[in-house]
Amino acid sequence: MKKIITTILLSFLFNNGFSQNDGDMLRYSMLNYGGTSRSLGMANSFGALGADMSSTATNPAGLGMYRSGEISLSLGFHNRFVNDQLFNSNKESNQFKMAFSNAGMLWHFENQNYSKWKGWTFAMAYNQTNNFSSDNFASGFNGNNSILHSFCEELGKLDPTLNVVDNIQTYSAYTAYSAYNGDNAAFLTTDYPFDVDLAWQTFLIDSVNSDAGQTYYFNAVPFGGVQQSKRTRTRGGQGEFDITLANNFENKLFFGVTIGFASVNFSQTTNWREYDSQDSIPGFYSLDYNTELNTTGSAVNFKFGVIYKPIDAMRIGIAFHTPSSYLLTDDYSSTINAKLESSTGSIIENDYASPLSIPFQYRIMTPLKLITSIAGLTSKVGAVNLDYEYNDYSKGSVYTNDASFNPFFNDAREAIKIKYQATHTIRIGAEAILYNWRVRAGASYATSPFKSQFRLNTFSDLSRKTFTTGFGYKGERYFFDMALAYSTFGSVEKQYTLENGNEGLIESNYSDTRVLFTVGKKF
Repeated sequence: MKKIITTILLSFLFNNGFSQNDGDMLRYSMLNYGGTSRSLGMANSFGALGADMSSTATNPAGLGMYRSGEISLSLGFHNRFVNDQLFNSNKESNQFKMAFSNAGMLWHFENQNYSKWKGWTFAMAYNQTNNFSSDNFASGFNGNNSILHSFCEELGKLDPTLNVVDNIQTYSAYTAYSAYNGDNAAFLTTDYPFDVDLAWQTFLIDSVNSDAGQTYYFNAVPFGGVQQSKRTRTRGGQGEFDITLANNFENKLFFGVTIGFASVNFSQTTNWREYDSQDSIPGFYSLDYNTELNTTGSAVNFKFGVIYKPIDAMRIGIAFHTPSSYLLTDDYSSTINAKLESSTGSIIENDYASPLSIPFQYRIMTPLKLITSIAGLTSKVGAVNLDYEYNDYSKGSVYTNDASFNPFFNDAREAIKIKYQATHTIRIGAEAILYNWRVRAGASYATSPFKSQFRLNTFSDLSRKTFTTGFGYKGERYFFDMALAYSTFGSVEKQYTLENGNEGLIESNYSDTRVLFTVGKKF
């Protein structure tokens, strides 16, 4: 257990890298609903109000309040501003794109036999649940180490029976390309095809055998002193196609159930660069380590909801979302470009690419979700709604259906239990009625999914604050809504992992601005 905890503490706090890990579970579990402009204008605090297309993704009982059919479409813009800090050096980047948020159609069927069950509502809707679009750039001077040190440490952890011992010895950098030592080439290609082997093949790391037959590894940047930068480009998103059925009992009790067909499309490219900015490292000029990850997948889940109206001016709601078991496929590749200096000062350039990878399938199990709500409203003044959402990320999981591979996920499953905790999200929204016009405002706060010992500070622990506003026009048949939302959150990751913990942190602070427009028609 101590070894596992130590490994976790030295790993990424929020891991966006390759390999199926606890960070993947967190990424696909932390949903940020798009919804309609009416819902977004109230900070998506709509659990007890209902009568909105976004209810299919939150509390499906809300559709039981419809008295007619409806069709709507929500489109807008999304801008993400990022400030990345590395070694007290700040870099800023920006990413702007059009955003599709929600589209749906519903049909309402009134009972004609004076039944206590007043009518059925059937709906089909698509909701965006995550937007991964982001551009990050961090850069700073590292006077202590290099990413090559982490590669050497990986080799130092190998099984001694594989002719590698738990020792690393540093040699002069210029010897790194002086002669090719191919004793371990086949082994490295097989076991480290995407990182260490690339550095080996381009002479950024090398080995030497001692008189005692021990193998020592050294690298081209033995004492640090490099300008480092990491550029990350992330695209894609998550969404759900929801089919919902809801009913109304005596205009007092509303029931709803949704079957959701969720999808994931995630892509990430990174460029890790190190160069000898002070011309102080013999034999080394620069390295560029590039990676590309593409993930696609799908899942099925269910949502159950109830809304009770004890009096006309009050509504109480509760909704339960089952876990989603995503079947995901990863496709990953990497390349290294190394530029080394000869004794005469000329540049020796080497390129190497990872072998073509076979797409790997695995599963992510997201935790269940519980939403409770209370709302107060009048037909002439407006409404206010309060939502509380509970989500325990320590109950998530990573696994595969292949029994022979499943033990490789043990560390990830243990990390999920140790690192994560339950989150508590509060959303409050209000809507004022001014004849046919509506004015809205809202705010929400989600606590950190990390336990306290895994948080650097409150600005980079993935807790999220959101503030929203909006307005709308509601006619007899047509309606139009607009919303503006501003969110802030932060994350932190280690550049790479070293046993001494002296590798430096990339701290990222995000500001998301969303503008959303919804048009719709009742029929």
